[in-house]
Amino acid sequence: MAIAQRFPQLLKHDLAPLGPMQHCTLLNYPNHLNIGDYMIRAGTVDYLQRVNRTRIAYTADLDSYSQPGLNRALLPASPILLLGGGNLGDLWPDRQAFHERVVAAHPDRPIFLLPQSMHFRDPSRSRRAADDTLG
Repeated sequence: MAIAQRFPQLLKHDLAPLGPMQHCTLLNYPNHLNIGDYMIRAGTVDYLQRVNRTRIAYTADLDSYSQPGLNRALLPASPILLLGGGNLGDLWPDRQAFHERVVAAHPDRPIFLLPQSMHFRDPSRSRRAADDTLG
């Protein structure tokens, strides 16, 4: 069987640690001109909805995010997924601050940071982000 035909099963196997999700939120919508980030989002949405049968109850970018809106849309145990791509670190301070704000605002909710490229110019900023995010 060709890799393209096996890809959905491989992806489901590799993402199994996320566990079954009836509902989730998908944050960090790519509201910028990077087609790669849109393709990452399209693949993530396809996987969640078609393969995993997860309903995305709330989605937002940095500007449209609302903590009360997210809380109204999701059950308390429903996870938050932060979209993958290449925006973790101090090269993208608005995105990094957004990640940190979401994590801090939802200490009792499961949060998954999907695969990211990351870069920190300032090592102390890297340590702070790890401490704030991982505890």
